[in-house]
Amino acid sequence: MIDYEALRALDAVIRHQSFSKAASELYITQSAVSQRLRQLEASVGQPLLIRELPYEATRLGERMLALLRQVSLLEQTLADESQTVTEAKSVVKIAVNVDSLELWFLSVLKDKELARSLNLSIIVDDEKFTLRHLKAGKVDLCISAEKQPIQNYESHHLGGMSYVLAATPEFKQRYFPNGLKRAALATSPAVVFNEKDDIHHRFLRDELGFDGEFPFTAVPSVRGFRTAILSGFGYGSLPLTHIKRELESGELVKLQSSIIVRDLYLHHWNYQSPLMKRVITVIQKAARDLK
Repeated sequence: MIDYEALRALDAVIRHQSFSKAASELYITQSAVSQRLRQLEASVGQPLLIRELPYEATRLGERMLALLRQVSLLEQTLADESQTVTEAKSVVKIAVNVDSLELWFLSVLKDKELARSLNLSIIVDDEKFTLRHLKAGKVDLCISAEKQPIQNYESHHLGGMSYVLAATPEFKQRYFPNGLKRAALATSPAVVFNEKDDIHHRFLRDELGFDGEFPFTAVPSVRGFRTAILSGFGYGSLPLTHIKRELESGELVKLQSSIIVRDLYLHHWNYQSPLMKRVITVIQKAARDLK
């Protein structure tokens, strides 16, 4: 029989990256957290936690944490069906990319019925990596660029985010007076989101045939990213829905006609409680703004 209290200790250690903080959350001592983990590992005959920072679950640990999330969802469903009166709201955990979070996902956060029904715990990561959090059992659902669902989970296409390569007219005239030539791309400053963001590299490699080094400013914020390009720090790939006004007013111009579309998929456990069905419906409705 699986010790779910020990699994909760494993989950807390990984979330907080600290045994002491995990102990505070669970209202037990730090040694009790360690003891629970050791006993659980002894019962399954394998390590479940990689005991060096950053703390991560082993392959079996990830599978067991996924089981914990599923059991928690079932418990929430039973509580809802039995109409248990409780002050504590259900917690739904989701991994989402920052472009989605700061743009169309805002509609989810504006849903007052969801706000009354649950608490959201959001992990932000690049859309190519959010599925890892679901595999590790850290979240209940995720928004990912990956189409293929993992075992016992479902995947639904939400739509695609369209990106264009843009800059101010002044920047274009200064750095690209003769177009996006190889020499200009190698010396012109770009604005990128972070080291995980590959949209800009896809534009250069797939659309322009350039795969070399270039100077850049890194701005890991959707608003900050747009502001940096509007200020002339560089050129970059921006979500089309986020700069329509600037393109119409002429504050920004497209540097080329092509568009890169990043398709997004919602992954969730194939068992859907009434609460999770509501969450999924609200997310799908919000994603209609994807273009």
